[in-house]
Amino acid sequence: MTEFLGILFRWLHIIPACLSIGGVFFMRIILPVGLTVLPPDQRKAVFLRCRRVFKFVIHPSILLFLISGVYNSMANWGAYHRAIPTSHAFFGLHVLLALVVFVISLILLAGKEPPVMHKQWMTVNLAVLMFVVAAAGALKWVRDHAPPAPTMGMIAPAIVKAD
Repeated sequence: MTEFLGILFRWLHIIPACLSIGGVFFMRIILPVGLTVLPPDQRKAVFLRCRRVFKFVIHPSILLFLISGVYNSMANWGAYHRAIPTSHAFFGLHVLLALVVFVISLILLAGKEPPVMHKQWMTVNLAVLMFVVAAAGALKWVRDHAPPAPTMGMIAPAIVKAD
């Protein structure tokens, strides 16, 4: 059962990551180019409709990130602990940057109209997302190369102090 949950929660973390990165890339890079063929009034209507649909992808993705991230952290905490300080550096970076992405995303998608500087902030969000993935990849490598967990044969004998 543990293997099944591990795989399930890994997928529940990776799939929203793919949707989020792909969605941000689409909204910031591809959609604006495609909208140039439309008249300005249609351009805005199509953009706002795509933005609304994107919001319905991002909000559940954030929820899945939080749930699966907590589970994955708890399940892998032993490996992270064995690889201190490197694992904690990448873990902290990964979590901090993810929170930055969540905040930027929620602010950019709040309300019916995007904020004035939404293009610039969406670009920043895309860049931060790339750093989140880089930190996650490094954290996975550190976790996979952590020293093995101690076994009963590896435990050092207690030092007895003579009186």
